[in-house]
Amino acid sequence: MTKKKIKGLIPAFLLYFNTIKFLTLKQIFYRFFKSFSRLKSPKLHNLFLNKASKNFILINPNSSKINDEQTFSFMKISSDLNNNDLWNENNHPKLWNYNLNYFDFLLSNQVLNQNGLPEKLVNSWIDKNTYFLKLAWDPYPTSLRIVNWIKWLVYFDLDPPKKIKNNLVLQADYLYKNLEYHLGGNHLISNAKALIFSGILFSGKKARIWYEKGIELLKSQLDIQILQDGSHYELSPMYHSIILEDLLDVKNIHQAFSLEDDIFDEGLIKKMIFWLQAMTHPDGSLSHFNDSINDECLNFHQLIDYAKRMGVKTSENNKQILDFDDSGYTVYSNKDIYLISDRGNIGPNELPGHAHADTLSFELSLFKKKFIVNLGISTYETNKTRILERSSTNHSCLIINDLNSSQVWNSFRVGNRAKILTRENNFSNQEIEFSASHNGYSNLPGSPVHRRKWSICNKQISIIDNVLSGKRNILKLCFPLHPNVKINKVSEDNIFLQLADKEIVISFIYSGLDNKKIKIEDSIYNYSFDSQEETKKIVFEAESKSTSEIKSIFKW
Repeated sequence: MTKKKIKGLIPAFLLYFNTIKFLTLKQIFYRFFKSFSRLKSPKLHNLFLNKASKNFILINPNSSKINDEQTFSFMKISSDLNNNDLWNENNHPKLWNYNLNYFDFLLSNQVLNQNGLPEKLVNSWIDKNTYFLKLAWDPYPTSLRIVNWIKWLVYFDLDPPKKIKNNLVLQADYLYKNLEYHLGGNHLISNAKALIFSGILFSGKKARIWYEKGIELLKSQLDIQILQDGSHYELSPMYHSIILEDLLDVKNIHQAFSLEDDIFDEGLIKKMIFWLQAMTHPDGSLSHFNDSINDECLNFHQLIDYAKRMGVKTSENNKQILDFDDSGYTVYSNKDIYLISDRGNIGPNELPGHAHADTLSFELSLFKKKFIVNLGISTYETNKTRILERSSTNHSCLIINDLNSSQVWNSFRVGNRAKILTRENNFSNQEIEFSASHNGYSNLPGSPVHRRKWSICNKQISIIDNVLSGKRNILKLCFPLHPNVKINKVSEDNIFLQLADKEIVISFIYSGLDNKKIKIEDSIYNYSFDSQEETKKIVFEAESKSTSEIKSIFKW
């Protein structure tokens, strides 16, 4: 092998090394085990069904993905439910097939209101999916499907045909033998929830084993995954919402069967609700941090209503400033402003799959309408779109030399990651100030450090970005706009914008820069997997000297 080829392999080696080194020994063991072992086959156990003694509370999915013509639509791809190849559409994205096999639509009014349709769809799946041979039997969609089938059976107090009962037993046993220790995170909690549901629905020795394993797994993972400030450790508002619904579902199934529901402290749910409220904009939509979009989970208002129906007492958040030390988010609000800033590290070292290169990004609503946004996601496929949507340029970030602050790659991988170096607060009555710095660009010549400070006073927000480096670099400051924001005028150092009937001016004051220019670029805002809109992004670009500062002033 030539020196040139060896030199070319070094970056790839470092990328893999800087990704793998963060994995836990348990993850490495189970990934190795999964790669070289056969999947464990399920066994059919002769189990009886238990009957619920109380009503099960059924929550319809936020987005059913099925229309009245019995067509499943997701990611703008549709398929007829009567299609013989429906359950394994090889030419469709993996996420599309996953969502189909979750069976969330089983609990939608579009399905439940059509006599015989739920059973028809369940039987169709059983006929087309020989166990563990296809994507449909991956442990994660299996977990969600088990829960949705059981919710359907329990809510309607159904005594299912032997065919459905036996298949549920097979799925539960398969899941028990193929838990996702190699991944961890929200997948393991979904695995645990499905085992709990299965162990409650069925009676017998095997069912008790499922239940006990599910409880053990859930308790251990909650200790790991839920931080002291109430956030889920993947730092994604969307996945946080999914986990919160999981816990409410576990409480729900226990109450329906008159079982003790003190598996976890109710205070945990309260903290999670409190955190989620803070990460929700005044218009009710989620903030778009770390693979978060809308419609793939219950929103805050739906979840708090669910919690109340489960008997959980919650309290409203009325504080002007909230600083979540563990997750790193800081939230400021008044009658005009709702600002969410990310001053934390990107997530658990061993599980950065949903992390983005968005350190020190922020989202801003003005007058209860979204203004500055992170652009969200539209896919989990390994392609250019996925790389772009995780990149720094799709977020309200400062970028150096067109590189990402953290090394996102593939669909769910991260190599080198930005680390928070400093984090400072000044929450006085006169002026609110908070700042942080990170080393995400320390591998560049001069080891530049980026520091950002947010300053709020009266009807003005200042974002001050400092770059400390011994070398010259190209800086790009990005402010992605919500599609409802209109750009009226761009002058030398000012941009005039309109949000509803309000005019907002962004002014730039800078030092230590050469060759400054302001550009307006086209972008795509992803509200959900099925809803994309064209929007604009403000880009301030310049060449920095050894020490540079850009002050962006928002006034209205």
